[in-house]
Amino acid sequence: MASSIKTFLGYLEIHYGKKVQEWEGQYHDDRQLFCNIYNMLVAAYHEMDEKNIQSNFIWHGLHEQRKLQEETLKDIMQRFENRQ
Repeated sequence: MASSIKTFLGYLEIHYGKKVQEWEGQYHDDRQLFCNIYNMLVAAYHEMDEKNIQSNFIWHGLHEQRKLQEETLKDIMQRFENRQ
């Protein structure tokens, strides 16, 4: 696995992994959406690594989409964290 992919997957795990473990399958609201987005991001990066994608155009698109999805993750997490 490329080091940049490994680094990013570690970043996701550190920042969002515990919430995914806590929320996945337990709720039927935006917390499940949070888990689905997280799982799709992880799957996308694994797929890019497995297929050995070299196109900078595709990588750039994935990173841009990741930024948008990560904002959604942050918003959902903040909403439910501040609720308690």
